[in-house]
Amino acid sequence: MGSDDLNFPDEQPVHHVSVSAFYIDSTEVTQSDFSSLMGFNPSAFSGNGSFPVEQVTWFDAVLYCNERSQRDGFDTVYHYTRLNGAEGATCFGLENLVMDMNQNGYRLPTEAEWEYAGRAGCTADFSWDRSYPPMTETDTAMINSHAIWLKNSQRPGIVASKKANAWGLYDMSGNVREWCQDWYQENAYSGELRDNPLGPSEGDRRVVRGGSWFFDAKFARSSCRGRNLPDLRDYNLGFRCIRPVK
Repeated sequence: MGSDDLNFPDEQPVHHVSVSAFYIDSTEVTQSDFSSLMGFNPSAFSGNGSFPVEQVTWFDAVLYCNERSQRDGFDTVYHYTRLNGAEGATCFGLENLVMDMNQNGYRLPTEAEWEYAGRAGCTADFSWDRSYPPMTETDTAMINSHAIWLKNSQRPGIVASKKANAWGLYDMSGNVREWCQDWYQENAYSGELRDNPLGPSEGDRRVVRGGSWFFDAKFARSSCRGRNLPDLRDYNLGFRCIRPVK
């Protein structure tokens, strides 16, 4: 996990992490997925249900995970006393939020789980075994074949319309960026082996991972770290869900 590129000090040092087995969505949650459960579609680029849902807050993603768990007969991971917002509309906060990671329901991936899935066993900058920055036309063509990004699109696109990584996961390097479970902490890494790291216990921003139609190749790297306020709505930000193997 991480990068040895000195241009990205927040991704250093490279270190080993162990994560428990989990299932992960092969695509980002689509607008159809989201609206069918939540009853509304917040996306700026609406009109095609196969586009990833965007303009979701971190709290919207959490509520979707709970609804999906209930629909599929699993235990909910997130518990709270009150939501800030109206039913069937964007949520901007959850009071007294508690996350029970021992439950078998859907949740957002931790930063470590996301990078493990995004790398798909590859230690290069990109999951298709190429290094950053792209230096040749072939390098750029490889990004184009795997990612919806700044150089080939001006908006999100249909999920799974580009090549999957080696583990059959689509859009980990492009389309929209993705919310993760963890609070963000700058220079959070150490050189020690860590089992199922959860990030800091508190903070003001949540981790964001993955590339986007709005950003260049730097953000398509497997190790790239981002962060946003959890109540932010952005048209290049969505999510995917995971569920532990029990």
